Amino acid sequence: FSHHIYYDRHSSFVEHLGQWYFYSNDYSHSDAPTGGFRDTVAAFVHYRDDGTIAPVEITAAGVGPRDARAPLPAEQYHRVDGARTTQGGSTTGFVVGDVADGAAVAYRVDRASLGGSVALNLTFANGGECAGAATLAVAGTPLATCALAPTGAWDMYATVACGAALGAAALAAPASADGAVDVAVSFAGCGGAAFAKLDTLTFA
Repeated sequence: FSHHIYYDRHSSFVEHLGQWYFYSNDYSHSDAPTGGFRDTVAAFVHYRDDGTIAPVEITAAGVGPRDARAPLPAEQYHRVDGARTTQGGSTTGFVVGDVADGAAVAYRVDRASLGGSVALNLTFANGGECAGAATLAVAGTPLATCALAPTGAWDMYATVACGAALGAAALAAPASADGAVDVAVSFAGCGGAAFAKLDTLTFA
């Protein structure tokens, strides 16, 4: 990160499986001593509710498999169905909103970093009157279901633990080329009415 050269990016915006990404060439993260080498970098793109783009953060982690040892912002998914990124939450300013029956989010998570995990903590808000259900799956295998009870308002967040042998399931799953495993959360209930804004996932 020492070069701090932020021009000449030749960038593109790409949407894939419901997520938006920023791709570009980049000098600033190169270890090369001269300016003759360029990396390719990628970052998540989040649109504010008014349609403008929030500042794009380029990090060494990029958009690859997430590290289970750190809290995972819900909006850093690799696939979403039946929901969308909206403004809100208590951490990054964005959440997975409009979560209703049939919605799902999926993340590529570093398999080795999941080794000691026994639960997934979901931080969410439910300003409705109905408790929906969230089902956790690893590598396509459902492991646990937890209730997302009303929290009193859409800006009041609570955390629920979905207990499961996450680590054992991840390590038992077939290894992938990038060393990652799919961790997915699917939602059901409440007759189609939205029942959650998902803020953060924390592996414990």
